[in-house]
Amino acid sequence: MKIRIHTKLILVVLALISCSCNKSKIDADKVEISNEKALSQIVENYRSIDGNGYLLLMSSGECELSDGSNSFIGSYSKQDNTIRIVMPVMGTSQVSYYEYCEEGIRDTHGRILKNIDEVCISYARRIGIACFEYLEANHGSHPPSLDLLIPNYLPSRKLLAHPGSPHSDEIAYDYYPGTLLGSSYRVLLRSKYKNSANQQLVVRYDSDVSFKDPKEVEMMLKHQK
Repeated sequence: MKIRIHTKLILVVLALISCSCNKSKIDADKVEISNEKALSQIVENYRSIDGNGYLLLMSSGECELSDGSNSFIGSYSKQDNTIRIVMPVMGTSQVSYYEYCEEGIRDTHGRILKNIDEVCISYARRIGIACFEYLEANHGSHPPSLDLLIPNYLPSRKLLAHPGSPHSDEIAYDYYPGTLLGSSYRVLLRSKYKNSANQQLVVRYDSDVSFKDPKEVEMMLKHQK
């Protein structure tokens, strides 16, 4: 009788563990879905060049502002060439203004947050330069993996990530190591993310860094195989 009771108890415990694991997986899936949903609601995305400070404007009229240490959720409105930000801080409403400029947006103190596309181009250009510096130092061989660029050729792994992604540890590019021989129009890097215009960022062997239509990129990759 005791053996039967212990067996039933074990089965109950295993069932509870299984339910707990399933719940954890469901919760993790919910977080992932929430992140993707949040990304899809972003209509304008601005970052400081170091990637720490940012301003996200959502389609719902909400915004998120960060100085690199603290993040605040508030609301925004637009008038002419100005963005008005209202943030609730310690029970009061703090108002700040940003003006559109050629680089992105500028606050009243002259600090500039760059358009996310410009930040992506800056990051990708640095990765491309790092690849060629590695090539020169290693007798014409490209790095087998982009991770090998760190720390000798890139100071931080966050330069390999998309600056607007919640997953700062992932590599945001498909990498096509090859040889300098042949066409200089070969693709070296292709971003896994698309911008608001549904374009992918491409780094070519001729050092060109630009956003292109995904179909055009596929044709370029097809021809270099």
